[in-house]
Amino acid sequence: MTSANTVPKRWTATLIDTGDGSGDAMIELPEDLLAKMDLHIGDSVEVEVSEDKSKILMRKINP
Repeated sequence: MTSANTVPKRWTATLIDTGDGSGDAMIELPEDLLAKMDLHIGDSVEVEVSEDKSKILMRKINP
């Protein structure tokens, strides 16, 4: 949650084609974002996509 005086940090990422013809894509997350979210291999993340598909919101899911 952010207060009225706090602007959330934003990152820009590029979709990477998986190259298998499926139309799927991957996002390589920047190291500073992984550190900020305390994400590690094997962690679960909840992803919410905006209606216009221009933004995603990610939350780490605690086990």
